[in-house]
Amino acid sequence: DAGGYGIAYSAYVTEPPIITFQQRRANCLSFTLLYVALARSVDLNAKVNEVEIPPTWDMRNKKDMVFLRHVNVKVPLIGERTNILQREDAVIDLEMHRYRANYRQHEISDTLAAAQFYSNRAMEYLDAGNFNDAFLNLRKSISLNNQQSYVWSNLGTLYGRKKLLSEAELAYLHALALNPDDLTVMNNLSYHYNQAGNKE
Repeated sequence: DAGGYGIAYSAYVTEPPIITFQQRRANCLSFTLLYVALARSVDLNAKVNEVEIPPTWDMRNKKDMVFLRHVNVKVPLIGERTNILQREDAVIDLEMHRYRANYRQHEISDTLAAAQFYSNRAMEYLDAGNFNDAFLNLRKSISLNNQQSYVWSNLGTLYGRKKLLSEAELAYLHALALNPDDLTVMNNLSYHYNQAGNKE
């Protein structure tokens, strides 16, 4: 029950691999980054794998809903079946009992994984009321990959908390331009307009 060095799941703890290893608690991204780093250190070609889990929201605190995304690790293995070499992927997931192979998934680049890391950190700083570090981490995330609608939506949330309403609207609109089907962005923009008294 305490395999994997006894690392326990904690949804809102995004740390670099060394801290994850020391603290023995992680969310899926922290665990994945730690596993990938360790696997690569012994020459396994481990990759970060983004998994499209069914839409899942959670309460971060008493007032904020958080849309949860999920990543795990894929390690390509070469197996031999009936004298034919064939590639198979080993999947390693912090919550393996909840993983389903039929979920849509795809490997992502190290750069995108880093962008996700900084976006996660930003929202943890925002939740703690640390607007400066939240902004700096979002800026770092966007500098690594500026095509992720959820990061721009997070930026809109930060601007909204600081009462920078025009900036918040621009961030949400840009997020929707990147992904017109992002329901979280639509919800955030709707809430933004409602708060500003724009019922239409």
